[in-house]
Amino acid sequence: GKTDARISFAQTGYSNQHYTNTSVEISGHAVANSPRDNNNWDFPDLFSESTTAKVPWSGSGVFVDNGDGAVITTPNLASIVQEIVDQGGWADGNAMTFLFERGAGNFSVYSRDGAGGNQSLRPQLTVSYTTGPV
Repeated sequence: GKTDARISFAQTGYSNQHYTNTSVEISGHAVANSPRDNNNWDFPDLFSESTTAKVPWSGSGVFVDNGDGAVITTPNLASIVQEIVDQGGWADGNAMTFLFERGAGNFSVYSRDGAGGNQSLRPQLTVSYTTGPV
């Protein structure tokens, strides 16, 4: 089978916050059910428990300011998702946390909390898969 997992983000309308030279390394919190309350997270602790799977996100034409609400999508994060669901104790409905470590530049997108009540601006993880041989 084949798995594809990507996060889509809506860009913010903040000026001077979108740079084409942006590079990010994505990993995940390598626990079976990541804490959901981001007001009390210990970020150094989260990064110390990150997945060994990491996905670079950069390149020409990737981070382009297309205006408030325009969608930008990560590369395939299936290796990170797989490492998280392989944790002992993983169950359907458990929470996942993805960690974005900036290498260079800036790019402003809405967070779950920053989007307020506007569901269409919140980040969305989409996982699709096929069964059988690839």
